[in-house]
Amino acid sequence: MSDLSCSAKGVLESILELAKQGPFYFVDILNNLPEADYRDILIAWGEIRERGKLHRDKEGRYILERFV
Repeated sequence: MSDLSCSAKGVLESILELAKQGPFYFVDILNNLPEADYRDILIAWGEIRERGKLHRDKEGRYILERFV
């Protein structure tokens, strides 16, 4: 991981756990992490996308690379 704050790292892990459950929309992240700081969500999201771990299905949902 790059220079993420502790809170952004926690959000990143939470997003990855959500992604392991199957395809999801960005709003699902917001709904599942209501207490998370929006900035931390965006930082974590950017880190995940930078890694190239996410793809999109035909419905526009995000999906982890290993499930493609």
